[in-house]
Amino acid sequence: MSEPNEHKKKLSRKTWKIKLGRMMANRGITYKQLAQWLNLNANVKTSEATLNKIVTKSDWPKRTLPREALKAGLEKFAIENGLIVESNVYQIFLDDPHNNAVTTGSQWKHAHKTKRLIIGHEDSINGHIVIELPEAQMLTPRARQHFKIFNDPWDNEIYSIDHVYLGAQQRYVVESIINCAKVGTLMALVGECGSGKTVMMNFTMEEIRAKHPNIRVIRPARIDKKKIGSSSISEAICRELNISKLPRSSEDRDSIIRDELTRSCNAGNRHILLIDEGHRLDEETIKQLKVLWELSEGFTKLIGICIIGQTELDKVLSSMNVREFAYRVNKLNVPPLGTELKDYIDHKLKAANLVPEKVIEPAAIEKMQQALRGIRKFGRTTGRPDETVDMSYPLNVNTLMKNLMNEAADLGEDRITAELAEEYVRV
Repeated sequence: MSEPNEHKKKLSRKTWKIKLGRMMANRGITYKQLAQWLNLNANVKTSEATLNKIVTKSDWPKRTLPREALKAGLEKFAIENGLIVESNVYQIFLDDPHNNAVTTGSQWKHAHKTKRLIIGHEDSINGHIVIELPEAQMLTPRARQHFKIFNDPWDNEIYSIDHVYLGAQQRYVVESIINCAKVGTLMALVGECGSGKTVMMNFTMEEIRAKHPNIRVIRPARIDKKKIGSSSISEAICRELNISKLPRSSEDRDSIIRDELTRSCNAGNRHILLIDEGHRLDEETIKQLKVLWELSEGFTKLIGICIIGQTELDKVLSSMNVREFAYRVNKLNVPPLGTELKDYIDHKLKAANLVPEKVIEPAAIEKMQQALRGIRKFGRTTGRPDETVDMSYPLNVNTLMKNLMNEAADLGEDRITAELAEEYVRV
């Protein structure tokens, strides 16, 4: 049973003079971590002792150049790690008027406040995308009868490999995942929601089964990816390699897994650990993945690792706590359909036994391309103008096509016209 006011227990005594010290204490940031971040991200080389003097005594280097470089680096650190907003960054060097120590209560409060500041700051600096698309609809019975169609070609669920569209860009992604297994690389596949990541992953699985029987795919079974840890990964490897009996000792267990991976590689097999929803992994698990990837027999990597996730995975990999993983990972972004939009629509319609030209006229596809553009908006303080962003990802295309087919059927149009698609183009 927890004690009353347990969240107010003291975590640390006040050992700082300037406000930056309290911010670091609230976040649990050490002088060593700060020195490493400054060296890697601000090109400022300094010692933990120097930083200690600055934070605890406001004692700066005597020479002007190192002092100014340090101040600029600390400001960059505070802004990019969400300690404070850019407009108030000067406050990190002011004397901290509070005499009380940091408590778990203040740490919890600050952590939630910091999270909001980080999100706001990232939206300001990196921009956030705004796109106006119609609300997703089902293909109506009238539209099905109108176009003489039995199965919805824009259903997000793929029930046959024939329905999968693979253009040049999508094929490159599939081949990259297969190469990850063959060579044993470290790979992260990042894409917007609805960009087709899961479809490409499933297609890759089919491709491996059909053409690469020597590739053994290892996938943790945990549905909640937040709960995937080193034990889940070890169990997944054991399941794929048919290791049934394992000792209780983690040291002995890891040794057996390494021996079996080596034996399997020497037999001509290659291995790939495939984790989807990778943006939900915690930092400690990502660190463990890097250690697993380093297993090798001579110059041969025993396992390749591919993490697949939404754009939040970029934020996870940008953390200073997983920099050793981030520096080695080959990151690949899933591109929008872009110039392949017409090919995608044609493929989906043909898979449903429809003639594309009888469903949508070419000029309407050009209007759709314009309607599938989003706007990346930046914060006012950045001084950056808004940018146009191509958002022609499969999910967005499917949503727009369903609405257009429904409207064409309601209006009695033989096919989707440019005038119909024009309604969805922002002025």
